[in-house]
Amino acid sequence: MKKTHRNDQAISKRTIYIIGLALLVMFIGFVFYHTKGLTTEGTVKKEALMVEYNLLQQLPGAIRNDLSSYNKTTSALVSAGYRSSKSYNEIRSFYIAEAEKNGWIFISEETVRGGGQDLGGKTIYFRKGDYTLSIQYAGAKADYGWDFAVGLSWHYLK
Repeated sequence: MKKTHRNDQAISKRTIYIIGLALLVMFIGFVFYHTKGLTTEGTVKKEALMVEYNLLQQLPGAIRNDLSSYNKTTSALVSAGYRSSKSYNEIRSFYIAEAEKNGWIFISEETVRGGGQDLGGKTIYFRKGDYTLSIQYAGAKADYGWDFAVGLSWHYLK
């Protein structure tokens, strides 16, 4: 009888070891799968957006005061704010030509309201594949710390 008891203990330890090993492998697979999803596609798209951003020439005389980038699993964004004394029409004309030169297709233009008020803001949108380019003019009455912003996104805007 003792011999059977030892075999039962041996089987139990072996079973526990196998179950523990299987759980460890499943956990590692789970972490790998989710880490890959969080970093791979969103990061790759964010890096591609940064390349697109760097292909656009900066408006002459404009001073960039910030550049930021962000990504999740299904979205990515690169944006920069600028100071400039140029008018909306000058900014608009420059970026329409610059965007089209780089393969962006004009989509639309809309008025932007700050806090429900018309501060003179406008945004123009472009599309290139599954990316969106937006040029937002803050408006003559706005005081956001920037006069216009350039934003490139994947599954984030429009």
